[in-house]
Amino acid sequence: MGSYHVNLEDLNNIGVAAIRNAMSSDLIVIDEIAPMEFKSPEFIKAVGEALDSDKSMLVVLHQKSGHPLAERIRREFRVYTVTMENRDNLVSLIVDEIEKGFK
Repeated sequence: MGSYHVNLEDLNNIGVAAIRNAMSSDLIVIDEIAPMEFKSPEFIKAVGEALDSDKSMLVVLHQKSGHPLAERIRREFRVYTVTMENRDNLVSLIVDEIEKGFK
């Protein structure tokens, strides 16, 4: 299997802009934050700004990341680990949680 790399220019121009644009929404969704995304200081800053906002967020976080921002997300958010056993029911569980937050 080949190695992966991150295109920092695209991540900064598209990913960071998408997060900042989502700040005007009721729900910010970030899919996914993995070790490669942590190579972009701009991305880290944009995610931090989103975390500091009062917006509801749904974030997919790579399980093995030990970056301080990943650790902050684990501390401040309810975390669900996707398994073979729960993956079919997880969507409805998360939707229920999001709907409770909007009421």
